[in-house]
Amino acid sequence: MQIRELTDMEIFFRLAFHLDNPCGTMIDGKWHHIRYFWEERAKEILPKMDNPYAKKLLEEKIKEIFKSPNE
Repeated sequence: MQIRELTDMEIFFRLAFHLDNPCGTMIDGKWHHIRYFWEERAKEILPKMDNPYAKKLLEEKIKEIFKSPNE
């Protein structure tokens, strides 16, 4: 079996999916998600990306999901 590394664009698509559709669970009748976990992973990966298009897309996705209410 051959294992390959993901391209920057594949990484973007996987992170974008999890940012848009975070896993979560119901606790005491209230939904809790782990979107902030994925935000941290995305911010860790950004400086390591070589593809400028994938990097820009991930930066924009982070801004879209975590924009401040005043924007």
